[in-house]
Amino acid sequence: MVILNKIVVILFIIILLFTVIIISKQVKIWFYENSSQITILKLHGASVLYSGSKIIRQALFSSTISFILVSAIVFFISMNMNLFIPLELQGIINTKINLSSQIINIFLLSYGISFITVMSVLITYKIEND
Repeated sequence: MVILNKIVVILFIIILLFTVIIISKQVKIWFYENSSQITILKLHGASVLYSGSKIIRQALFSSTISFILVSAIVFFISMNMNLFIPLELQGIINTKINLSSQIINIFLLSYGISFITVMSVLITYKIEND
């Protein structure tokens, strides 16, 4: 069981890294597509945070959608565990899911990854273009 937990943690870290890389590349592409608009806003005195408000709203919207979808899937799985794990195995392994803590983890992950990635790209953009 300990080896399985280590494998799950390693896979989680790998998926998390790829997720952050993909999101940061998408944000950089968005900045490249909207560079003329951002330049005009900067000429009028707008901050990078104001210029990137569209991408911040889009990230929040995407995080909300992903949080709702994944929470619904986790809720469905927790209520229908018999469909995924046979009853014979449920007596051997612990199949109880603490739904509230899992939903809190999903919330923190979905919003945390988006927020950290977008803010780091905004800071990098400000450093490179000032």
